Formats: sequence, structure tokens, C-alpha cells
Amino acid sequence: MAHPYSTPDQVRIKLKDYVKQELDDTVIIQSIEEADGIIDAFLCRYYTISEFNATFSIINSISFTLACSILMGTTFMDFDQAASTWESKLYNQAKDKLYMLEDGTLRVPGLTRIFC
Repeated sequence: MAHPYSTPDQVRIKLKDYVKQELDDTVIIQSIEEADGIIDAFLCRYYTISEFNATFSIINSISFTLACSILMGTTFMDFDQAASTWESKLYNQAKDKLYMLEDGTLRVPGLTRIFC
């Protein structure tokens, strides 16, 4: 596994924080690390995760989407209803892609599933 699967800039763009940069890089990087750990834990039964890296667009997309969700929860701690709703939507987007990889609807191009 070649962590990180996404970059702080991708997280900032998804959260529309690219210009103002109000979110701290340390928190963003920690959120990416947590997201990547979740990806590895979820997909290790289906793929050899040591082959994962940021060049696989589906893994990259899941990483920054999940990192955004984690970051929103960390930053706003669910006190702001709008932030909580956005956090849930991002989490569900990432989770849905993980489930599609799990059931074989989606596949990581170039990698062979180790369990079907």
C-alpha cells in the first residue's frame, strides 16, 4: 500500500476550501490517513492492498471523499446541522463505492480480485 491515496489539495477542492485554506493541513493529513486505513481494512479481503496507490482513480476518489467526511466530523463535531448533513452525504458516497467494489459491481482496473 502506497499511502496516501489522496492529497490535501484534493480534499480542499472537494470541500471548497482551496482558496481560503481555512482548514489546517495537519488535520487534513490525519483525515486522509484514517480514510486510507478504512479503505485498506475494508478491501483487504478482496484485493492485495499492497498494490494500491493513488494512481487508481477509484481508490483515490474514495480516499478524498471519505477524508472529507472525517474532516467535517472532526472540524464541526456535528454541532452544525448543515455540516453534519454534508458529512453524511460524503460518507455515504465513499461507502457506496466501497460496497460496489466489495460486491464486484466496480473493480479496480489493473488489479485482480483475490476473493469473489
